[in-house]
Amino acid sequence: MSSKHRTRSQRPQARTVPSRPARKVNEALLLAVMLAVGFVLFGIVSVSLGQDNNWDLRNYHYYNPYAFLTGRLGFDMAPAQMQSYFNPLSDLLYYFLINHLPPWWIGFLMGGLHGLTLGLIGLIAYHSLAALDYWARVGLSLLCAGVGLYGPVFIGELGASQNDTTLSLLVLGAVLILVRRLGKRESLTGKPGLIALALAGGFVGLAMGLKETVAIYAVGMAVALSVVERSWKGRVRAIGIWMGALLVACLLVRGFWLVELQSRFGNPLFPFFNNIFHSPWAEVKSWADPRYMHASIGEALVRPFMYVAKNQFTSFSNDFRDARYAVIYVLALAALVTWYVRRSKKSKAAPRDVHDGRDPIRLFLLVFFVVTYVVWQVQFSIMRYIPTLEVLGPLLILLLTLYLTRLKWLQTLIVVAAFLFIVVDMQALNYNRLERLTWTEKFWDVEVPHLSDPDHTVVLIAGGRPWGYLIPFFPPGTRFVRVESNFTHPRSPTRMQEEIRSILAAHQGALFLLSRPQYLTANNDVLKAYQLAASNQRPQPIRSRHEPAGLFLFSVTRSTS
Repeated sequence: MSSKHRTRSQRPQARTVPSRPARKVNEALLLAVMLAVGFVLFGIVSVSLGQDNNWDLRNYHYYNPYAFLTGRLGFDMAPAQMQSYFNPLSDLLYYFLINHLPPWWIGFLMGGLHGLTLGLIGLIAYHSLAALDYWARVGLSLLCAGVGLYGPVFIGELGASQNDTTLSLLVLGAVLILVRRLGKRESLTGKPGLIALALAGGFVGLAMGLKETVAIYAVGMAVALSVVERSWKGRVRAIGIWMGALLVACLLVRGFWLVELQSRFGNPLFPFFNNIFHSPWAEVKSWADPRYMHASIGEALVRPFMYVAKNQFTSFSNDFRDARYAVIYVLALAALVTWYVRRSKKSKAAPRDVHDGRDPIRLFLLVFFVVTYVVWQVQFSIMRYIPTLEVLGPLLILLLTLYLTRLKWLQTLIVVAAFLFIVVDMQALNYNRLERLTWTEKFWDVEVPHLSDPDHTVVLIAGGRPWGYLIPFFPPGTRFVRVESNFTHPRSPTRMQEEIRSILAAHQGALFLLSRPQYLTANNDVLKAYQLAASNQRPQPIRSRHEPAGLFLFSVTRSTS
């Protein structure tokens, strides 16, 4: 009898023991499948879109790592305009791929890299929907990931050199780490939580060190962490560990560049925030790009609805459309009202894991999203800087819907209608007709004129055209000086202009102007300030598949007037 009793008592244990490892295997398998599908699928889509030829690639994404690896920072004078002084590490991967792989492989690998977003969003959604049945979790996770990636930034920049989507992988990795830990319903100040905080901070720090605009996510994440932690002691400890890891990681990839810019120009963020650092090499202003900013608070509040339709703002901002922000706006306001009503009535009718206002994952994601969006809108309002919010948007819509109502038919109706609205309305960022090219055997197809004495030749550039990519095709001794750009012009009272004038005054060799015949009159108006003039007689042609025809080197002579 006792033997039978022991046997029966052991059977439930024998059935339940494998359940925990099985759930882990399913989660790992889900992530592996989504990563693989995302890599292959979006690698293929990237190749189908054509070869990357975007403005930033032609201006600085290729030139900056070339200049960094060949020591041209003090040799050329701002040939890629203001962007000449961005951290070159963020572009080393693309530069390496261009120089070592066939072009279509670059498109496939970069598209595949961006496609890993599918797995990250899918797993973030999987952990955010723990209250649902397993297959419902899987299905809705895949749905959120699929709709999330169908956005104007992700599709518009898929496989291209703009590193917003690439760096978004690090931010999403940090979000995933924190969401998994918050799903344990434990304080983040325990040992496992502190490890998660350090890893998350490190990921965001690496991304921020490579590109300053990622700082908006750091602000959003810091505020979100302070909200999900209930005690002030826990908040201070959590933020301290997270921030410490962020700073270490940021300095790891950016410290050398901060020192370089500080030693050369007296501004570690040169030329940005020069209203604070007062470098003599640039004008005293912040150098922020105000073109996309809202004109008033009223316009800022309605911007999400402007994204839905073609209007003066979306047409100016690369002609995109996206409805997800308007949907989130409406649902978030409805959720705020619902939370207030439930709190005032002290309602306990809703299940805690779905409708509790303190659900840590939902609260973290909501605060992270809203704060990041507000900081982005106040600081930039440039759409391509928020790919992380774009891909997280559908998941947030789902979580807000689950919070608003327990009626499954109404939940289904809201989610289906919202997702269909997003998919039907979406229009990817449309830069211009030169952004994608047909694939050929080599990435760059450029021929430059022969220079008789390149080591004693200076090539001038005036205006804002993206011609930095041409410089690596000239002999290394050829010096490039940008006398006018988005960064400097002859009337600038800066050390940069003093240096340019000194170089041109002392130069004894050949002088050329890189330009087009239709720009020559405007360029000569600029060159007059340096007692120079360009001649239209027998210019030397430059052939480039990446430009319209008609690019030349014009001889420059010293003016007698």
